[in-house]
Amino acid sequence: MRLSMWILADWLWKYNPIIYIKDGVQALRGVRLYSAEMVMEKQNVYLGRAQEFIGSGGDGVICVHEHDMMLLDTNDIEHVLNEILSAFDFYNKWADSMVDSINEGCSLQRLIDDSHAIIDEPILVYDSSYKVLSYSNLYKRELETTWKNIFSGSNMQSRMVSFKPGLQKYDKVKSAYIANFPDMPNRSVWVNLFSFKKYLGQIIVIEHKHKITEGRLHLCATLAHLIEYWIRFNDEQTEQKVESAIFTNLLEDKHLLKEEVDKQLAVLNWKDSDMKVIIKLFLFDSSPEIHQKIVDEVGTHLHDCYTIFHEFSAAIIGNTSLIPIEDIEKELVTILRENCCCCGVSFQFTNIMNLKLYYEQADIALKFGNPAAGSINYCSDYIMKYLLNVIKTNSKTAIIHPALYILKRYDETNKSELYNTLYRYLLNERNLVKTAEILSIHRNSLLYRIKKIKELVDLDLDNPSLRQYLVISFQLLGRYYENEFS
Repeated sequence: MRLSMWILADWLWKYNPIIYIKDGVQALRGVRLYSAEMVMEKQNVYLGRAQEFIGSGGDGVICVHEHDMMLLDTNDIEHVLNEILSAFDFYNKWADSMVDSINEGCSLQRLIDDSHAIIDEPILVYDSSYKVLSYSNLYKRELETTWKNIFSGSNMQSRMVSFKPGLQKYDKVKSAYIANFPDMPNRSVWVNLFSFKKYLGQIIVIEHKHKITEGRLHLCATLAHLIEYWIRFNDEQTEQKVESAIFTNLLEDKHLLKEEVDKQLAVLNWKDSDMKVIIKLFLFDSSPEIHQKIVDEVGTHLHDCYTIFHEFSAAIIGNTSLIPIEDIEKELVTILRENCCCCGVSFQFTNIMNLKLYYEQADIALKFGNPAAGSINYCSDYIMKYLLNVIKTNSKTAIIHPALYILKRYDETNKSELYNTLYRYLLNERNLVKTAEILSIHRNSLLYRIKKIKELVDLDLDNPSLRQYLVISFQLLGRYYENEFS
């Protein structure tokens, strides 16, 4: 969820903020301490002491985002930084949990109930025909009679018909706005609901316990976007959810019988012998709009692929016997770049019953690969890095071959290159020409070094197991155990 300066102004109310907000758009994804050398980025709010911005004599802490600014009545910049970090954590946890709930098939009522900690006001949701979809039960007894009747739903259609003429100018507005009717005891926030350009209905948030602020308008708009996602997810994804349920069940260890799985795959025209792949996505922006956009794009451009949501992540499962992996990669690059995300790709496989194991491979590729937006990371490229990490994490004893320490110490004392020479020699499968070329030395010089290595350490390099052990030892020592040698 992206925050705005208005939302932060409400969060930081105890510092009596003096507000100079011109734009106040919901674009903030992080907070940084200001320094004169840095390049200020649009997604961050910057903190600094007043004197850093307005010269000597200034007092207080300033929050800046492009043309917007707040002056806070405090000099404790670290405390303000922690407060803003808490705001991002609080709102992002809420938005992420709402998206997860939607992907798990929750009811609209649960979304309204789970928004209580954020909105803390009576909420009403109705569709384009004025049918009440959900409302807040918590405030039903506290509201005046007029609002009670509306919340009951029985008079909703007639009431909305009388309201609508005064709201026609807002029919196509996508932001939250305030409505105030003479015969209503409370002001209210209204937000139109759309699926792309299709009108879906509205939500109403009644001003009952909290004064309506620009920040609260932004929070109501965020809730509306989540409800739009819920409606689209339940209306448009029903067919795919049924089709892809088999994959979700396999990832969640639902103890399915092989015969049952084969029958469900047959519905998709998938065979047990077909090659398959699973791709795990990492979304830098996990808003419901992005989730829905990815689902739509996969459905449009990647036939015989299905998008599922598991463990707070999106995953794509494809049949590479029906759509070649090269075609998946081609479309995937565009999807990743346009939606600012990256992915990890498993090895290809046939046995769908082992789907969870291959999902873990995709996760390994993500964890050990390149996290840049648009990158495709293959488990095959990072499996060795993962294995070395497993050894390093779980080993309780010295497992590096002692010959490496001998060569290291000899090199330090004699300013030689025996350690690196042996490593390159082994990596190139003892090919003298390739090794000499990589080391930029003459073949005779390489032969001399190898002879010297054999004099220092007793190694049978004709033994394939020993060569494999030495290569792993080199990689462990180089990556993880440098402090052990020092």
